[in-house]
Amino acid sequence: MVEGNTSESLYKTSRVDHVANTIIQGIKEGRYVPGQRLVEADMTRDLNISRGPLREALRLLAAVGLLELVPNRGAIIRRLSVEDVINRYRLLDVLGKMAIESSIINEDVLSYLETEVISKCKEDNSLTLGCAAELYSFLARSQDNTLLVDLIRRLNVSSFSKYMIFVTKLNNSELWEKFSNVVSALQNNNHEKALKAHKKWAKTLLPADVS
Repeated sequence: MVEGNTSESLYKTSRVDHVANTIIQGIKEGRYVPGQRLVEADMTRDLNISRGPLREALRLLAAVGLLELVPNRGAIIRRLSVEDVINRYRLLDVLGKMAIESSIINEDVLSYLETEVISKCKEDNSLTLGCAAELYSFLARSQDNTLLVDLIRRLNVSSFSKYMIFVTKLNNSELWEKFSNVVSALQNNNHEKALKAHKKWAKTLLPADVS
């Protein structure tokens, strides 16, 4: 009986995780956009899942700030105004600086830079903003700075990156050009240069009238 219950629990968790990850990917790709309502009937049909696991997945995503659960309306992708986006940029600037300052460049970091940043962003510059947030989170995690990791993740920059770039009309090529200098400095274990490059990159995120 215990084994059966355990297996059932793991199966449900797996399905919930799958649904949550599918929705996150949809937000990243722009299929779900801020302010959009997720209709339960459509979601259960499209994802071939029952309402129980779907609702649990929606609650998980609401808990990390990706969704809003509105009475009588259901789940809505969190709304982001231009001001909300700019505030996220400002926080990413501060938190990214902290991640760089405390980082130790080892083989794991060098491998991450090559496989998860350079190879991806060279091929698709539109991934730069998300890759930057994930890199800063990785640097913080490599130092067991769980608070900094949590703060960076709560910005949800990786998930909302395409929308954030769209509403602030950023140039993807320029973003990668500036951010690649941060990456290069980290590869050379030059924290001072990396911090200076980060400052210049972060400045490109903000409109001229608010930077």
